[in-house]
Amino acid sequence: IGSTGYYLYPELDNNDQVLLHIASEHFPGILYGIFIIAMLGVVMSSQDTVLNAGSIIFSEDIIGVLKPMKEKQKLKAAKLYTLLMGIICIIIASYLSSILEVIMIITEFYIPVMIPVIVFSILKKNFHWQAALISMFVGFISYIIWKQFLSFLLPELVAALTLSTLSYFVSDYILDKKLRLND
Repeated sequence: IGSTGYYLYPELDNNDQVLLHIASEHFPGILYGIFIIAMLGVVMSSQDTVLNAGSIIFSEDIIGVLKPMKEKQKLKAAKLYTLLMGIICIIIASYLSSILEVIMIITEFYIPVMIPVIVFSILKKNFHWQAALISMFVGFISYIIWKQFLSFLLPELVAALTLSTLSYFVSDYILDKKLRLND
């Protein structure tokens, strides 16, 4: 949408506003108001879904695994997580000028950290959480180091994704071999 908007309205400096600009140019009065309400609904629904999914992952898959709890305690942990994330997001959003920059930054970190883990968790029969954790750590650290010092050699996203994937293969191979020796 941002690219299309930039093509249609190259004078716009901030591509975050492209939909509002297009709507203000083409929708008369009341339709423009309805469009704004619809856009707020889309944003609220998306944020609600992200916060809900994150709180469930936090309470069930992270806290629930580290410290077994009753369902009521997990619910309290999920509510606390949602509240904390909401506050953090509000604080961060108040300092940012463009949501597209935030999306790009998050995506740059997300790809090398999560993509290999997601792919291997789907494709592999015997999934080792230790290999996933190592892959995530290597993806995160290699992205930061490559971006700071070696980006002239190869784009940091490509390098970090490659290193994350390789670290998964190596650690998974070692863990599989260790399990076979123990059996």
